[in-house]
Amino acid sequence: MVVDQDIQILDVATVPARRREGIARTLLGRVSYDAQMLGCTTASLEVEADNAAAIALYEGLGFAQAGLRRNYYAPGAMHSS
Repeated sequence: MVVDQDIQILDVATVPARRREGIARTLLGRVSYDAQMLGCTTASLEVEADNAAAIALYEGLGFAQAGLRRNYYAPGAMHSS
């Protein structure tokens, strides 16, 4: 979703059997490119604080923590990573 000049990435998920193949990295690269072509200057996403693999991916792509929503995710609930 594009809001002002920010692309808001709502969900990134990879089937467990296909993780560690670079699929999410490739997908995010394409989304970032498309967002730039649409005039976006920033990108934002949310991730659970304990999702180390996703955090490492996002940091490797240049994302940085901008805030923290305490108790935002319900334990065991399905949500974006």
